[in-house]
Amino acid sequence: MTMMSDLPWDLVEEILCRVPAISLKRLRSSCKRWNGLFNDKEFARKHFHKAPKQSFVLTVTKEFKICLMSLNLHGTPSLEFKGACSLLDYSNQVSTVFHCDGLLLCTFDKDARIMLWNPCTGGTRWIQPFNGSYTYALGSYQESSYKILSRGDSVHEFAIYEVNSNSWRILDVIKDFLLLYTSTYVSLKGKTYWFASDSKDEQLDMFLVSFDYTTERFGRLSLPFNCPLGCFRDAALSVVSEEKLAVLLQRKNTRGKDIWVSNKIDGTNELSWRKILTVNNARRDIWVTRTRFLLNEEKKVALCCETCVLDLNTTMKKLVYVAGEEDNIVKLMDYVEVQFGPIVLDYAPSLIQIPQSMVAKEKKNRGD
Repeated sequence: MTMMSDLPWDLVEEILCRVPAISLKRLRSSCKRWNGLFNDKEFARKHFHKAPKQSFVLTVTKEFKICLMSLNLHGTPSLEFKGACSLLDYSNQVSTVFHCDGLLLCTFDKDARIMLWNPCTGGTRWIQPFNGSYTYALGSYQESSYKILSRGDSVHEFAIYEVNSNSWRILDVIKDFLLLYTSTYVSLKGKTYWFASDSKDEQLDMFLVSFDYTTERFGRLSLPFNCPLGCFRDAALSVVSEEKLAVLLQRKNTRGKDIWVSNKIDGTNELSWRKILTVNNARRDIWVTRTRFLLNEEKKVALCCETCVLDLNTTMKKLVYVAGEEDNIVKLMDYVEVQFGPIVLDYAPSLIQIPQSMVAKEKKNRGD
């Protein structure tokens, strides 16, 4: 019987680049040469395009730790917490997490720095923040190269950090929009998306604005239907199977949250939408609500993480539940007190390499 060791190395690489990232990680210690693939940028790029995408749910716990969850949709849906992801014994509290191509961009409660982290490979990169910035997004350009977009409240609202060049620079753009629902935004195929309105004409409907990390320009996209400003109680964005956008929209004075999914985002087609399902609140007496969601388009099921205020006299509560096509809501967690907004991410592990800063490279060369 032919063994893997008997095959030409080119063929072995071609086989391994089709093995899912988590499974390949388990094989890392099997062979020194296989382990070397984790540091091979070209193999990581090939693996990213050819390997099946695995999907895991990440959230942030009450203790501000990034936690992996497993969602079982067979039979009665169930949710299992797998425990906190290891972060090189770093104990500071996580404040925000943003996901792109298997990389996590994290900010912390008591550390001004931001961190780029690949949980699958263990690679990390600490980055000094841009002065006055308070939110960050991550996006790709070219082949497996990345930029960080910062947003602040200064005259120069946006700045760009090129991970390969280790430097911040002010983004020279004329902004003709105002970002809305600013805690919900996503990256997909080289662009980051937000809800927005026109900065000059308040009569125009709400729309999506995108930032292209290659051209470093903003663009506008339409939502599924006319969306007058001020008519929504809740709105959220999500990514489906690393190929499509999904939006959740709840009009004021309505109980249902409608979820729409786009066509495949490939940079050539016009954006089109179709409605997948309507999510009804598990309770009717919610006063204020803020939802994050993940959508399984094939099963027409959404995992929702909802932070809500029941009345003026109560603290914020969080509810995690599954909503199905037939108004079937399965309660997975009781209402519990929380100190943070709802964070739920569709995490797709990858072998993408994180370039190190020049300082880190010099220290490594010196053997520090």
